[in-house]
Amino acid sequence: MDANFYRAAARSGILCSSSIALPVYRPADETLTKPGSRRRIGEVLEFPVSVYAYSYGFRDRFRPLAVTACSCAEIVSVLWQARDRGVSPVVILTHPQEYIKRKDVRYTTLRRNRLNQARLQTVLRFLRENKASFVTVPISAISDDDCDVVDPDRLPIWVSTRQALGRMVQNGINDLVWWY
Repeated sequence: MDANFYRAAARSGILCSSSIALPVYRPADETLTKPGSRRRIGEVLEFPVSVYAYSYGFRDRFRPLAVTACSCAEIVSVLWQARDRGVSPVVILTHPQEYIKRKDVRYTTLRRNRLNQARLQTVLRFLRENKASFVTVPISAISDDDCDVVDPDRLPIWVSTRQALGRMVQNGINDLVWWY
């Protein structure tokens, strides 16, 4: 995020965060453990990262919707399903460090993370090509009119096992092969 983003957020009086990814961390506040929940915590409006489900083996698994963790096919599938079900907002997590590979903790040798860069470009292209179906806004532009919303009856969004396996192969190769 750039300085203009934070200045606009501060002027609006709404500071927003999306730091909870339920498959990774379960917050003590039960309100934030429900799909589609949001909650004002002090001056911060918290939106958990969107989550989807997939089957692998004999277990159902949940995954945060994140550029580094999901294939393009999974993200697009989740977006269409969310749109069809009226799920909003959909929060996709990303961090700047996901777009580079490093050899050590000091970042002395860097390389582009081509897979994650291509995923982001593909998702952005998809959203641009389907702007009649999707509205994109920075998290700070989301209204807190429905603050403390919890929808306990919302069914999880699922992606196919084939899509999940494709992602596992992509991520495995990307992690193992430096030049990939």
